[in-house]
Amino acid sequence: MAFTIAEMYYAPARGKSEEVNERIFEHNKIVSSFEGETGQQQALAARQFWDTEFMRKQTGYAHRMSQIAGGLAGIEEPWMSDVGYLAAADREELMAFAKGERQDLKQAQDPELEALMKDLGVRQAEEAFALTDKHDLELMGPIEGIARPHTLERQEQNRKFAEERERYANEYQEARRLQNESRASEKQEGVERGPEDGPA
Repeated sequence: MAFTIAEMYYAPARGKSEEVNERIFEHNKIVSSFEGETGQQQALAARQFWDTEFMRKQTGYAHRMSQIAGGLAGIEEPWMSDVGYLAAADREELMAFAKGERQDLKQAQDPELEALMKDLGVRQAEEAFALTDKHDLELMGPIEGIARPHTLERQEQNRKFAEERERYANEYQEARRLQNESRASEKQEGVERGPEDGPA
């Protein structure tokens, strides 16, 4: 039986606590970051890395990370009761194979960008709840043939959320770059002009 990354997603629910739904939203955000060709290559590389780590260390943690990576890559069924909700630290560990190639994003956090992304996250969470409500209403009717479209619809929503987050971050970084260039240009012009001539 084949598995896909779509099976790694959790559906938010109004019956769950706010804390649990926040964790579900964060989990889905991390899963969606492994969508697409690049994400799937990263998931495969992570699986290979953590398989090797498990063979070397035989720890439960390495086994969990291997399971997560395998589920993200669609290699094996993700046993979600063992995996639980993914968090930012899990994504960092999944990307351990590339640690030498990447910047430490945690240290480079921008408070303004973080606030912007938090606001975006609130709005996306509301949209995720709306989709859950829609699915709940549909499930009150005939069930046959509905489960798969629901999974695809949720997967598409999470893909769009990931693209939107990336676009927001890129636009913010571009605006900051232009702002910094403008300031540097103004400063350089001030240096070239020199002090204004005062009275004789």
